[in-house]
Amino acid sequence: MEANKDVKIFSLPEYDGEEVSDEDIRALANIESACFSSPWKESSFRDSLKNRNTVWRFFLAKDKNGAVGYGGVYSVIDEAFITNIAVMPEFRRRKIASLLLECIISYCKRYAVKRLMLEVRISNDAAISLYRKFGFTVDGISKNHYFAPTEDAYLMSLTITDTL
Repeated sequence: MEANKDVKIFSLPEYDGEEVSDEDIRALANIESACFSSPWKESSFRDSLKNRNTVWRFFLAKDKNGAVGYGGVYSVIDEAFITNIAVMPEFRRRKIASLLLECIISYCKRYAVKRLMLEVRISNDAAISLYRKFGFTVDGISKNHYFAPTEDAYLMSLTITDTL
């Protein structure tokens, strides 16, 4: 299926030190609520962006009607961790998650990240397939990592060998 050409990806913040708008924070939280059983709240997004020990970036996918998905990543020195990639249910299977993951990987290359990590529910075949398509490998399993429902997680990573 072809990606929706009307979807644009926005970096939040656009540059380090910039404030993220309340509207964009609400959009991130709304996507979370639609996609996850234990969603982040608006305050969780705000708090993460204020954290001075890590560098956070969110990529927000929007079409003409508003936000349809997002990807989150934080980095420390030369390692980064994907917090979530989420697409509103009615917009799935349009390659929006792929666009978001491409943005995250590009961001990591720009900032000389060498290893990108994530956790994913073992039952989430669509996400696992996406990550494998981009070269991620399974490093291990975290038992009972998720709740509501309780489930193990694959620990996956991607070694980034080139930078922008």
